[in-house]
Amino acid sequence: KVSSFNRTVLLHTTASEFLDTTFPQRWIGRGAVKAWPPRSPDITPLYFYLWGYVKQHAYSERINDINHLKQGITDVIHSVTPDVLTRVWEELDYL
Repeated sequence: KVSSFNRTVLLHTTASEFLDTTFPQRWIGRGAVKAWPPRSPDITPLYFYLWGYVKQHAYSERINDINHLKQGITDVIHSVTPDVLTRVWEELDYL
């Protein structure tokens, strides 16, 4: 998948020329006919928000054992309110 390459490489003129020749009017990226969106369409609210939120809070204190970690993750997920999730979806729609 082209989007996983280092974007700096794709900006190089030679790379752009190759893509224009090989995939005319069909490749997506900076400098292409089809611009790559600011946030990848592969990024879901789970990646965009939830996993980072869970990690930040679950690891905010020392973990004693696996059961402590599991309970911490469960507690954090339960702390996410429907209102917060609605705002996350609205932010993604805005982008």
